[in-house]
Amino acid sequence: MNAIHTFLPMALSPVFITVGLFSLYTVVKIPSDGRKRRSKRLFLYFSLSQLSAGTFLLYYFTFPNLSDIDFYYEVINKIAALSAILMFVFSYAVFESTSENLRISRYIVPITVSSVVFLSFLDYRYSVKIATGFLPLIAAGMAVFLILSSSKHGYNLFALSMAMLVASAVQYSISLLTGTVVVLPIVISIIVITLVMVNMKIKDYIEYMRIAHSSKIDPLTGVYNRRILGEIELEKGDTVVFVDVNEFKILNDMYGHDYGDEILKILSQTILENIKGKDYAVRYGGDEFLIILRDCGRSCAEEIMKKINGDFKERSKTTISYGISEFDGDLYRSIKEADKRMYEMKKLEAL
Repeated sequence: MNAIHTFLPMALSPVFITVGLFSLYTVVKIPSDGRKRRSKRLFLYFSLSQLSAGTFLLYYFTFPNLSDIDFYYEVINKIAALSAILMFVFSYAVFESTSENLRISRYIVPITVSSVVFLSFLDYRYSVKIATGFLPLIAAGMAVFLILSSSKHGYNLFALSMAMLVASAVQYSISLLTGTVVVLPIVISIIVITLVMVNMKIKDYIEYMRIAHSSKIDPLTGVYNRRILGEIELEKGDTVVFVDVNEFKILNDMYGHDYGDEILKILSQTILENIKGKDYAVRYGGDEFLIILRDCGRSCAEEIMKKINGDFKERSKTTISYGISEFDGDLYRSIKEADKRMYEMKKLEAL
């Protein structure tokens, strides 16, 4: 029992607090642009959940010179009860952040933080009584919601359940070594993961993933559509190319939309044949395409685009205009710059 109730919390509390502080440091270092907002929010909630968990474990610490002091007893109990509530809420917010769907966290996080601040000013007996009364309701409510939403959130929740099972197994092993067997946590973990797996309906989840992937593919050309842009992480050394088919509207008007569609298919196929597996070809809209080249500077991109333009002209008797912009830290700003340079090329060709 000493190992479970004293040594283990004393070992884990500094770990949780250290991880929380490191994650908080990561939040400060992540840029504040739109693409990084999800990562910044995820690390923030994760750091707060870890700090809350580390603070909660202080309840199990035993300090000989302080344990008999009423004030110490009141303060440590109040901190533990309020930290437990924050730990649950921030952990749930982490889960919702991974799916970019803050339906509940958007409201429950500020409400919970405000409530905890209010409870911290109340007398110890009232604040702890209220907190411990709501704690089982919060835990049960979140557990039910997570299980019911498992068919939608899929492997995120499955991974969370597996982590819970592993932690419970470690705790069970320690309890065996100390001769005081505690089976309830591991039994609960097995029940939860079973419910999650049943509710997920693995075949339905595979179908969900297939549909999610297909929604990012342009049905006409077979390359990505604009939805993929939110998932692309670029680095210095990458290049963005904006491509436009010259006189595409005239071709459509003269030969019909079927002919125009065939031109777009030829262009997309030509692009795919000339880029590497880690690069991206994206239909940006109409006859506009984006090509994202990884580890490829301006001169490298220029060579690739000359090859694409030559192959496309040979196959379709049509040409393209393009603009090249080296990634400057913001994808959409780089796209705008590439678009501007594409129009400059189009104007030169029109002279």
